Amino acid sequence: MGNPTNHYTYKIEWSDEDEEWVGTVLELPNLSWLDKTPDQTLNGIQQVARECVDDMTKQGKEPPIPLSDRYRSNQSTDVPNKETISAMREAKRVAKDEHTRGYRDMNALFAHLNA
Repeated sequence: MGNPTNHYTYKIEWSDEDEEWVGTVLELPNLSWLDKTPDQTLNGIQQVARECVDDMTKQGKEPPIPLSDRYRSNQSTDVPNKETISAMREAKRVAKDEHTRGYRDMNALFAHLNA
């Protein structure tokens, strides 16, 4: 596959604490990058991810499979699958209803919904 980082899942968000944009990559959760603009942040986190994967490859380690490729290949993953994500979104929607407003803990909400 070559370097899989072009298929990795990146997140760019503003950090009030750092007063900069923070970039993270889902498949490499220990990596982050801070920068002044969203574009610079995305470029920075992508570069760090490429360097990390290159280092892993040189050490004979297998880099993480991109999340999108895991769904296509039906490989097991520690990341929630599409059905779980969909259920979590539905639970959040339901939590907004008047009846379940008091359920801040998702486990309590799921227990309530399954009762």
